[in-house]
Amino acid sequence: MNPIAAKRKELGLTQQQVARLLGTKQSNISAYEKGVLTPGSVVEQRLAALLGLPVDPDSAYFNHEFPTLASQVVELRGFLDMPEYHNPEDQDSLILRMIIDTHDRFQELHNQADQFFFLLKPGSSGVHRADVAFAGMTVHWARLAKLPRVPSWTRNPELFLQQPWFADGGAEGSRLRARSVSRGVPALRARGIFLAETNLESI
Repeated sequence: MNPIAAKRKELGLTQQQVARLLGTKQSNISAYEKGVLTPGSVVEQRLAALLGLPVDPDSAYFNHEFPTLASQVVELRGFLDMPEYHNPEDQDSLILRMIIDTHDRFQELHNQADQFFFLLKPGSSGVHRADVAFAGMTVHWARLAKLPRVPSWTRNPELFLQQPWFADGGAEGSRLRARSVSRGVPALRARGIFLAETNLESI
């Protein structure tokens, strides 16, 4: 049996569930399992991490369709393609909501294998500031979890902003902006994004 198919069955997952985890299509997973398609380097890394997941009832990915950063970014990209999110302000609100949701999801993970799998390099959302924000948050999450290393993809020099983005909103010179600077998530602030850490808490 193909190792991808074998691992998927060990984990109790369907091809559709694995496709969502890896941020790809079910037809691709089927083709990988049949050996008629070779994954690109990014998906290959995700597949390698999938093969390394423990077959453990305590894993969030054992018999569950728990998201990954890759699947969260695919979902965000789908929303950003909708006409109602073509306005930058509406995009910012959506991106912030997705960051908060992803933050909540990451905090549900309790073992390093799951955490590393979750933080594997995602595809692009189609909006540069969102991609930069997720790279910064990945560094933040890795530090929060005390992982032995931060994912290397976050060091890409393109994943920094040239102009500052105040993700909390607020008029220039406002208290909200001042709080974003003084209480901002350090890993975001280093990339030119200002978001107060307290704003990561879901309401």
